[in-house]
Amino acid sequence: MRPSLRSSLRRLTSKDIASGHEAAPFAAARTFSHDVLLVEDDPTMRQTLGQFLALSGYSVLTAPDGRAALQTLANQLARLIITDIFMPETDGFELLTELREASVNSPIVVMTGGYGGERKLSLDVARHLGAARLLAKPFGLGQLLAVVNELIGYPAPRTARSSSA
Repeated sequence: MRPSLRSSLRRLTSKDIASGHEAAPFAAARTFSHDVLLVEDDPTMRQTLGQFLALSGYSVLTAPDGRAALQTLANQLARLIITDIFMPETDGFELLTELREASVNSPIVVMTGGYGGERKLSLDVARHLGAARLLAKPFGLGQLLAVVNELIGYPAPRTARSSSA
């Protein structure tokens, strides 16, 4: 069952964000290893969006929740992070907070379903926490691609392997 917005916000505010706790060990000096990190708990959605972005020319990492995303980012950096809000373990609000506290400068796109006022509130909170763009589900693949292109540019052309004659 999906956690409610209220419980997600309660967990977020119960953490002492201003306490200066030790940030996740992201190496700021490392170079980006991938274009996009996609964080989505729904396996079908994660696979569909990941494959679409890969077919569009981007190198993509995926993670099923915020905790796995933080573990991935400890070893590999992405130029753009796309995350759902409501996920098990570490939700999108907590992920946004952790990334900003750790001075991860990659733009973050937040996507969420939800209904009516809950969806609007979720997106408003994400914007306040530093999300660069917001996508309300359902959204079109063209809309996703336009946001990715806007934030990190079109994918670099892939170089063909040189064959020895």
